Amino acid sequence: DFCINKRDVMRFCEKVIERGYDDLKFMCFARATDITEELLDWMYRANFRRLNIGVESYSQRILDEMNKRCRVDQIHNALALVKKSGIKAFTNIIMTTPETRIEDIDVTVTEALKYVTQDFCDGSAILAIRPLGGTEFANMHWDYNSYMRHVEEIDGRSLGDKSFYLKKDDFIWSYDPIVREIQERYNEGLGAVLDKHAEDQNLVHQTSRRIVAVKLGYMKQLVEEAKERHGLNTTIAAAE
Repeated sequence: DFCINKRDVMRFCEKVIERGYDDLKFMCFARATDITEELLDWMYRANFRRLNIGVESYSQRILDEMNKRCRVDQIHNALALVKKSGIKAFTNIIMTTPETRIEDIDVTVTEALKYVTQDFCDGSAILAIRPLGGTEFANMHWDYNSYMRHVEEIDGRSLGDKSFYLKKDDFIWSYDPIVREIQERYNEGLGAVLDKHAEDQNLVHQTSRRIVAVKLGYMKQLVEEAKERHGLNTTIAAAE
């Protein structure tokens, strides 16, 4: 988090401005809780043009599960300030966690779509948490989507009869059966959805802006289908 010490950031920006580094453009990572109007003003003047913000979720339940130490209203306030500043935002979204319920997905993809369809905001969206080894998420959960990879060569050299398999733990399945059903459908169907989008739009390279809206839209479709299939209310309030 580059912006954790605001005084140091503003001092850096001041030096960049003083020395006239007009040909340099900067980007950095920032927490929503660290963003202020004064800080953004200094950063814009020092040619910062993108902030990567780990939003993760627009559900307070899920932010608390992740121990983000952040409120949903702080995220919205930070993005409003970034939009006003003229700096671009890049938001990272994790659509499901072990404790996720369908209303958490609903509010997160709905709010995320509102932002990534605006010019000032780009982003990425992944289906579920892929924890690093040794972290609390990795140690506390065991139900992973895993796969085996056959290693037949290393550095181009065949291993012959010494080939072996590596197990790869990908993401953590959610405990809620309806959410897990949505995860399975998303995991199985996303590739075809992205291929169809590329064909329909005649795309050679799918940029993050093009892909993230399709991913979020597909997840929103799956949530609506699940609500209908399981007889849930068609309108779900934002998760508290």
